[in-house]
Order: sequence, then structure tokens, then C-alpha cells
Amino acid sequence: MNSDARIVITGMGLTTPLGHTVAEGWERCLSGHSGIGACTRFDTNGHACHAAGLVPAYELKDLRGPKNQKFMNAGARHLVQAAQRALAGASLGIESLPPSRLAVHVGSGRVGPEPSEFFRAFEVAHTPEGSPDWDQLGGRASRLVDPYFPLRTLSNSGAALLAMEICARGPSSNFVQSDVASALALNAAFWDLKERRCDVAMAAGFDCLVTPASYLAFEKRGLLSSRQPEEALRPFDREADGLVLGEGAAALVLERLTDARKRSAPVLAEIAGIATSVSAGNSIVPFSDHGAMSTSVRRAASAPFDFLVASGFGIPDADCREAAILADIVGEQVPVTAFKGLTSYLGAATALVEIALGVMALNHRIIPPIARHRQAADGVGINLVSQAVALDENKACSALFLSNSWTGQSAAVYVKSCMG
Repeated sequence: MNSDARIVITGMGLTTPLGHTVAEGWERCLSGHSGIGACTRFDTNGHACHAAGLVPAYELKDLRGPKNQKFMNAGARHLVQAAQRALAGASLGIESLPPSRLAVHVGSGRVGPEPSEFFRAFEVAHTPEGSPDWDQLGGRASRLVDPYFPLRTLSNSGAALLAMEICARGPSSNFVQSDVASALALNAAFWDLKERRCDVAMAAGFDCLVTPASYLAFEKRGLLSSRQPEEALRPFDREADGLVLGEGAAALVLERLTDARKRSAPVLAEIAGIATSVSAGNSIVPFSDHGAMSTSVRRAASAPFDFLVASGFGIPDADCREAAILADIVGEQVPVTAFKGLTSYLGAATALVEIALGVMALNHRIIPPIARHRQAADGVGINLVSQAVALDENKACSALFLSNSWTGQSAAVYVKSCMG
């Protein structure tokens, strides 16, 4: 294939419960050391789930616009740090690139306000007898509400703040379809490069689900694990009982292979195929209609692949349905792994976080095992990776990455390692 038509990854950045760098995340993948721990962000007493995937504390540094931090929600902060690391890994100085030739595409997750942000104002807007007095919401009450909350809660605020931070004035977009969001961002970046609308594209995704509102919503649907943090979220496992909410971000720098070679950039992997589709499935139960995922897989993978990264939510019914679909599509020979037992459930950041970890697996020629997995659930008839599997050192390897949203969207990304 003409190298000008090949799109490659030259930089990756992660901010996840596994750490602040791709190297940290990969090391913990191999050791099976999960980023899931006790939920310390808010009080879970009286509730069944006490686990969460929290990003270790850090200070966001070296910002071109440090004043913009006041507009950033937690997810946007994770996004900017991941993007900084991705640009550094790509050895790319943004000052050397025309702003109009740098694209930014982002998948964003939960950014809405927490009800507690308004409690102090509501307390003021009451009569002495305790009845609401909405006429009092102006004046003093309004000054008790953070004036920047509208900016922090826009779904595209992360994309805008990132574009400002890296001086990107090329094509940009924001996607919000939960797990598939960052895969859609990757697809947009891929085609911008293919069709020469830009010379460098940043594809990224972020989410922050460790909030009381998200927790209560997932709990109401019965989707959260009630196991202790060290045992929670076990994809395809007989003892699985639900997922664990987390937070994080991922960013990938993409370029045409010819351009990357001209500047002697590190070439980490090639994006060899992307397919997305949608079905009118049950909006609460993933994989209720397997047509979308089947279509995505068959359109994305142009050749056999060495392993597959499944969604693996850790929700028993969903995992069994996904396994049945995968058995139908790829049979029982292709090794299948999953990362959520390590990362927790990262919503809109999911697709790119898992691709970044999978690229490390391709380059180190090893398939990491499914964390916390002991015994396959009844009816799961696929080749689950329970122990690390070595890949052939002498050939280029490839992997297929799946992501699925609660509302029927599906994406499959085919990635190949680069040799020479």
C-alpha cells in the first residue's frame, strides 16, 4: 500500500487509574495489578458498591494557558495531561506545525453538573418557615453558585480547551456516544489525514464517572458490582456481578506514514481499518442486537488478526451475549482479552485507552491476560486469555478492538504493529 495512504500512531498518552503514562499502564497490565480500589471520592455507606477506578493525584503543569484550568472539569484535566504526554511521545513541537493543519477530535463523557453544586443557593432561597422562595435565587443566592460551571459542563468543553492548549485550528469535532465516542473521534482523525485536511491529528477521549449522580444512575439499573474492590469487575468470569465506575483519558497522535518517516518520528502502530455501525438495540442492555457489532467487525478487519480486545463489561448477561456474538464471528481460536478489570469502566475514554494498551501489547509481542479472571462463566465459549500469551517475534502482528455503547453504537478498530 502507498505509504502516503497509511495512517500511523506516533504518540500516545494515558491518564487512568493505572497511572499517568502509557508505560505505567502497560507495566500494571502485565503484572495484573488493577487500578480499581476503594471509592474515596464520596461516601458509599448504605450502598452495595464500594469500588472505583480513581486516577492518582497529580498537578497539571506546563500549560500554555494556565488560566484555563478554572474552566476544566476533572475529565478535561485528564484529557489535557494525556494530550501533553502524547505530543511529547511523538517528538512533535506544536510551534513547528501550522495551526490550521492540526486537527483535534474528542470523545467526551459525563460533564453535567452535580446537584450539590446548587445546594447552598437553594438553602438561601427559602422563607424562614422553610418553604422555597424562588424569587430569592438571584442576588446573594446566585453568587453562591460557581460562575464557571456552565463552561465546565459543556460536552465540547474538553475539545475546545484542548484545541486552545495545543494551538489547533484545523478540523475538530466532539462525540458523545459513551464507549464508542473516542472510537468515533479516532475515525474522524483517520479520515481527515486520509483526505489531507490536516497533517497531524489528535484523537482523544475522556470521562469522569466517579460522581454521585453517575453512581446512583448505574446503581438504579443494577449494573454495579457489590464485591470488594479487589474482587470487583471480572470480565467473562463465573463470579462476575457488575462493573465499577472510573475516570480517565487517552490521546493518540496520528500522522501519515510518509510524514512520520520524513521527520524520523516513532511509528508505534498502524490504524489499518475502522468501522462503525448502529442498531436499534435495548438502550439499557448491551448486545441485545448483535447486528451492529457483527457488521463493524467484518468491515474493519481486512485480514486475520492475532488477538481481539473485547468490551468485557463484567455484567454477566452482557458478557454472555458478547461471547456468543464473538463465537459466531471469530470462533474459538482467536485469543480474546479484556482490559476493564484493570482500568475500571471509563465510559467515553474506553476505546482509546484500550487501543493504547493494545498497541503496547503488539509492540512487546505479548497478549496480557484478563485481570481477576479465574473461571469462564457458563455459556462463554471463546478463547479467553487467562495467562499471558507470547506473539511471534518475527512478524508483524495485529489486533482488533471492540467498543459498544448502551444505545446501540458499535465500533471495531483494526491495528497492526509496524516492522521496519
